[in-house]
Amino acid sequence: MKLALSNMAHADLQAFLTGAVTFFTFRDHAIETSSFRIAGPFTYEVDYETRQGKDAATGRFGLLMCVSNGAELTAYELFTLRGELIKNNQLGNELVKRGLFQKPARLDFDGDLKKHDEPIAKTSFNIDFSKYMHGESPEYFAGSDRAIAEKLGVLSAAANPIKLERSVYKNFSNPQLVRLAEFIINHHPVIRFDELVAAATEPTELENERTKGEKIATYFVDLAVPFKKCIEDISSGEHNRVVDGIYGCLMDAIALGGAFYGAGVKALSISAKTISAASKAARVTKLVVASSVSAFNPVDGVPTAVYGVGKLVHKGFLRFSKPTLELLGLAKSQLTTLHGSNKGKNLIRSADNASAAHGTWRPNASASDTLTVLAARNNFKWYALDRLGKPWGPALGHFNFTASLRLPRANRTLPVSYTRLFIEQSLPRARAKIESAISVLTNHDYRVERDALIKILMGQTSSDAAHRVLDYLRLVRADFAGVSMSNFFLDPLKETNSIAEFDVEAYTQWKRAGGQSPIPFIQINTPNINRQFIDKGMNHDVVADDVIHELFHGVVQHSDVAYALDVDGVAKGGQQLDVTALLNLALGRLAVADSSDVFHSSTKAFENADSLAVLTSLLSQMNTDTVTFESNLSVLRAAIDKKVSGTVIGPVVIKLNAAATHDLTDPPLEEGWTRAV
Repeated sequence: MKLALSNMAHADLQAFLTGAVTFFTFRDHAIETSSFRIAGPFTYEVDYETRQGKDAATGRFGLLMCVSNGAELTAYELFTLRGELIKNNQLGNELVKRGLFQKPARLDFDGDLKKHDEPIAKTSFNIDFSKYMHGESPEYFAGSDRAIAEKLGVLSAAANPIKLERSVYKNFSNPQLVRLAEFIINHHPVIRFDELVAAATEPTELENERTKGEKIATYFVDLAVPFKKCIEDISSGEHNRVVDGIYGCLMDAIALGGAFYGAGVKALSISAKTISAASKAARVTKLVVASSVSAFNPVDGVPTAVYGVGKLVHKGFLRFSKPTLELLGLAKSQLTTLHGSNKGKNLIRSADNASAAHGTWRPNASASDTLTVLAARNNFKWYALDRLGKPWGPALGHFNFTASLRLPRANRTLPVSYTRLFIEQSLPRARAKIESAISVLTNHDYRVERDALIKILMGQTSSDAAHRVLDYLRLVRADFAGVSMSNFFLDPLKETNSIAEFDVEAYTQWKRAGGQSPIPFIQINTPNINRQFIDKGMNHDVVADDVIHELFHGVVQHSDVAYALDVDGVAKGGQQLDVTALLNLALGRLAVADSSDVFHSSTKAFENADSLAVLTSLLSQMNTDTVTFESNLSVLRAAIDKKVSGTVIGPVVIKLNAAATHDLTDPPLEEGWTRAV
């Protein structure tokens, strides 16, 4: 656009950059028809146009721009898709004669997009209308076309115009020319962003199935929630839908008002017949009948027998996504609100909602031996589980929760090949972070911020501390030179809360073999890392930090005593971590156990792999994302300044891994990791 404008004749361009520019578009008919029944079989049809329809019929690939140049009008046709300018003063003068300059502009319109307007007839103009509508010219052009001209808007004259140069190159960056081009792109784009996404995106088979399921679910919700569909139809503003909506609301009112009161017995008999037919034929039509019975029986609730048909839906007829199930649940709750329910029963169900967990139990407070038990929580008390998984016996005293009990998942887990691929794609990110952190430690320009960060996370400020961190990073970098996917063991079956585990003995064997052998020493618990990868927006940098963390175990040869905790969800600025425990470890204020007055030594920070991994990520961020790093450093300093009795009070949340990373469409990496990062 800027290139086309900068090639305009000098005198004309001077006029467009210093004067008020008026823009016009050209469109086709946008006629719609509504019908009204007069009497008996006779109907009366009315043609109309709406602003929404006019916009859809407007040629998006061209416009006319006009400006007063002294005593005469200068007009140019601009075809945005072709980057083409054609001077057409005759067309501009024709619009002046027809009074279109005095018409209201489209950009000033703020009325109802669906309001009915009188159709406007097309007139003949000296234009090639196919260029406006399709961005191309037909083989044969008669010299004029019929269309409807509309005023788009006016760009006011620049307050402080800059002298125009006699150079296409210099005029390309002229602020007034940029302003003119931006006005055109913003108010008359070739294609909107959502249309571009739709055109460039080919839905997968899974997405098509989900779309189909959402449509079916919408039908069920419209069926189940009184007045929902009819209100939507009335609100649409479209004549035919408004008529249908009024009729639908009347029917819903009649249904709720009296038609189905006292129909419980009849509904049950109908549903019983329906169950019988569905069990024999198992057709979708039978499911619709069953759902209709439950939906239009708001007095008696859903019959128990209908549940059998509901299972057919689960077994293959209809599979709904989580948002769809939530929508259906909302429909059910709205029905409950409309006709009331046994609130006492719901309260009992809520109080009886027990959660199961692993834990340790001591028979009494003075007992030294503990037992590992499975327990269920009911009314804020823990009870042991019997062999059938039911609570029994008195409430357990002195029970310490360890971890939630994970039952076998009904949904299919992601294949191991999926996990292997995104871990493989994350290895170059990990290597890049190590290199970036090393460059920060060896660059004097980062000394002040670097030393402050090491003091906060490692508890020391001496130059020896920086050299020690640098030595650790170089050792990890050396390990990365020989690490490949053969050194990872992907376990899809193990039930644990950890994402990865480090095998020190296997690592030692790998080092003795020269650091190049296919000995697996990092175990990846695939369900957990898959969940993390998806929850964090498929961010490969998060996985890279996990790998770096595990390799630091090989350097320090110690288990962690403190971890940064993930803040749930995907943050706009990247991954969010609560580093309170790491700060207290560096301060020597991390308790050895809960309710303990004994604290870990601050020197343990150099033995804590998670402290070193977070430090590495922040050092890399110092080099690659200065703005976010400075914000994180301010948060850390503020937390240290506000510590109470020497202890940091959390949460202390920092942001990491905001940069976009490669996705699973990238091919597997070759030896050497040559992909750009």
